[in-house]
Amino acid sequence: AKEMNRIVRNTLNIFECSKKYLSPTLGAEIGHGVTGRQVKWVDSMSGCTLSQCLQQGTEIVRKEVSDLQRDRVTMSNIVVLTCDKSTSDEVCQCLLEGSPCISTQNAEDAIKFPNHAAVVVDSIRRFKGLERQVVILLDPPFDDEMNIELNYVGMSRCFCLLIIVTSKEKRKVYEEFTFEC
Repeated sequence: AKEMNRIVRNTLNIFECSKKYLSPTLGAEIGHGVTGRQVKWVDSMSGCTLSQCLQQGTEIVRKEVSDLQRDRVTMSNIVVLTCDKSTSDEVCQCLLEGSPCISTQNAEDAIKFPNHAAVVVDSIRRFKGLERQVVILLDPPFDDEMNIELNYVGMSRCFCLLIIVTSKEKRKVYEEFTFEC
């Protein structure tokens, strides 16, 4: 039997960012030569209360989505992933209420009732098995070693551009992480 360890969904840059959450025993490797765009880190969230961080993170997401829209990226090609459903619901509400107003829908609705003018906002777990051209990870759980799989899933859902919105502290935790077999 042949092992299935060649990754073809992601560009090389996205694969390099996410592979640290794969067990080295898998021997995973990229299955093509497409380098792609650099992973974009927006590590300007500051240590704050949960609601302040959510508001701050949502404003960063709003700016990133507006920039992508100016670059002619179709809104339905963008997904914002959060750690849990309640956070994704709050992000949807904040994006709808702010300026500019950004239409959203969850992944299930995006499949059943596609709206090309809406950004998909959902939890990482609910988005597992799906993909989009652009993934914006909002405050991923880098500081919790119990979430190794969740971090990998979140990072590997895109095949063009990965944007990670986090704090400098969490980015440092990500950079220092090594998979323990």
